Amino acid sequence: MIFLLHFISDRTGWSNLYRWRDGKTEALTDMKTELARPQWQFGFSNYAFVCSDRIVCTFTQDGIWKLAGLDTSGRGSIR
Repeated sequence: MIFLLHFISDRTGWSNLYRWRDGKTEALTDMKTELARPQWQFGFSNYAFVCSDRIVCTFTQDGIWKLAGLDTSGRGSIR
């Protein structure tokens, strides 16, 4: 079984989801959206794992929060 670390980072100026795999950081999406709330708001979770290659997440774009599924089997795509 392979364990992967998933985390939120704002390294691009947008809070997006990343994973650490094989010693490298991989962006799961390159959308210009916020997948996290401000860091001073504690106790929120904006993503959850459905299975090993699917994440359900909320994100905000243009001030509107949306619910989506993120396919992590390849280059992440949000639907």
